[in-house]
Order: sequence, then C-alpha cells, then structure tokens
Amino acid sequence: MRVLGFIITKGGCFSHPKMFIRPKELIAHALGHHFLHTGNHLAVSSGTYSWDKLQERQADVFTAYLLMPEMNNSSVQEITRTFLVTDKFASFRLKLMQAYKE
Repeated sequence: MRVLGFIITKGGCFSHPKMFIRPKELIAHALGHHFLHTGNHLAVSSGTYSWDKLQERQADVFTAYLLMPEMNNSSVQEITRTFLVTDKFASFRLKLMQAYKE
C-alpha cells in the first residue's frame, strides 16, 4: 500500500501531490525527526544548505538504516522485495552503502 506524502506545518497538515511513499517509510522518517531533532521543527532557511534540509537528510538516513539495517551488494529490485520499500528509497540506501563502504 502506498500513501500520499504529507507535510505538517504550524498551519496544519498538507498533502504533497508528487510524493508517494510507503506508510512505514513515512513513520520511520517521523521517528527519525523525533529521536534526532528536539525543540522547534519550523523550517529555518539560511544559505545554500539550510538547517531544514540538513534535518530532512538526517531523518532520511535514520529511516534507511532502520528499515534496511543489513545489506549485501544487492540490486534495487532485490532490496525492494526484501525490505518492502520503494525503489527510490532502496536506491538511496545503496548510495549510502557505497559512500560509507559498509
């Protein structure tokens, strides 16, 4: 099952029309924010790499390791089938594995 992604702001919850993700990816991402980022979560943009982008990246990495903890040199399709994640997210995890040579 896939759900439409959403964005929560001080003004409410909004759907994002082009963001389709699996519910467990969404929940794991939210947990990443909960465990990694304390305090106010309002976006604060400054410079080319803003604080909100850094927090999103950290939550994505948390999600990748939580949902796909151990990997071999697998293909995107194999990771997708094994861990029941989207192709896009499986590809992201492979890039992390290659970058950090796990």
